[in-house]
Amino acid sequence: MGLDAVELVMKVEEVFDIKVDERDVDHLQTVGDLYDYLVSKIKKVEVGNCLVTATFEKIEHGLKKCGINEQVGPATELVDVLPKSHRRKFWSQLQRSVGLTLPNLVRPTWVVNLSAILVVLLAGVIAFGVRGEALPEIVFPLVGLIGLVFFWWLFSRLTEPMATEFGLSFSSFLGLSERVLALNTKEISKENGSFGDKDIWIILRSIIVDTLSVDENEVTREANLIRDLGCN
Repeated sequence: MGLDAVELVMKVEEVFDIKVDERDVDHLQTVGDLYDYLVSKIKKVEVGNCLVTATFEKIEHGLKKCGINEQVGPATELVDVLPKSHRRKFWSQLQRSVGLTLPNLVRPTWVVNLSAILVVLLAGVIAFGVRGEALPEIVFPLVGLIGLVFFWWLFSRLTEPMATEFGLSFSSFLGLSERVLALNTKEISKENGSFGDKDIWIILRSIIVDTLSVDENEVTREANLIRDLGCN
């Protein structure tokens, strides 16, 4: 197994609290293969998405504790309910009320794009600035790479207060519930019991997205873990 595959298997074992037999790994070629394998291994309820529902209800209860009494449903958009002003402070308050880890708020797209442009420009200026020095050629790209890493870290820190938006994967309360479940699987399953089939799929998809750094829309049953998702 490659490093990606080892990390993926270890994460699956940790989150679902199971042991994946090494002899079975070679047969898990697609996301659907891995999902079916987990369904066969994990204690689960016959129907439904009980843990997603339990997570949604926990978030709904947390909202009321934070003073948001508006009626919400799974399809309700977060922007329609959660205040824009002081959102980062409210998000921290909601996390404490729910008692679970919430996904991080994200920066607006224009902030990310502008930061990327400035990082490249600044790193390029530094790299070209040392080209007149009597240094080995390898130094110039190395300086540029170090500049990219440093300035990206710097801009990430500087723009952190601007992270006030909801990610595409948790723009609705259903999406938020699914994401919170994936981030707190052990705590929620311990409190609420067995997984439903949909719970297993939601959590597995999140593990694959985080481990392989792919878009969640690419994670389909038919997707080959190596060929389509780059799990080496």
